[in-house]
Amino acid sequence: MEIAAGSASDALNSHATNCANPPQPDVEASSSATPPPPAVIVDPIAPIVVVPVVPVVPVFVDPNCTPKRSVGSCEKCQNGDQCSVGSFCCPFMKKCVATSSTSCSYPIASCYGCYDSVDPNACSCSNADFPATWGHPTCAEGVEPTPVVPVVPVVPVVTAVSEALTGVGADYRGA
Repeated sequence: MEIAAGSASDALNSHATNCANPPQPDVEASSSATPPPPAVIVDPIAPIVVVPVVPVVPVFVDPNCTPKRSVGSCEKCQNGDQCSVGSFCCPFMKKCVATSSTSCSYPIASCYGCYDSVDPNACSCSNADFPATWGHPTCAEGVEPTPVVPVVPVVPVVTAVSEALTGVGADYRGA
């Protein structure tokens, strides 16, 4: 590659000309603008407490019973008192529905004559999963399953340490 004569000095002169004046901001700050908040100094040894933005909803995992009115639309049910308000347990599909014309996705229990008054174990169903793995019987009056709050692991990531903590103004990796 050949460089044209004078191009290096032209580049130097261009740089000197362009950099002689301080750069101008693209946007003038409003005189009424509030300054950014001061930096927060974090103690790297202190435990980190994370408060979830969305409340954590307990998950019911009790293997013995299903709370009344806890089963949503088109979810598996053994009888109507498990379905949310305004729904019933379809005696054919054994899923909670709002009307008899509500359709739900498979799997369905495919039961015949399995109304709430019939013991689920006595039902005639073509799906072998019903009732053994089709949810659980409704919790007895006054009995609720033990809620288990899911634990979401939080791994703190520290990318830099302030000069106030290290005294050197460099990040903790030595970069």
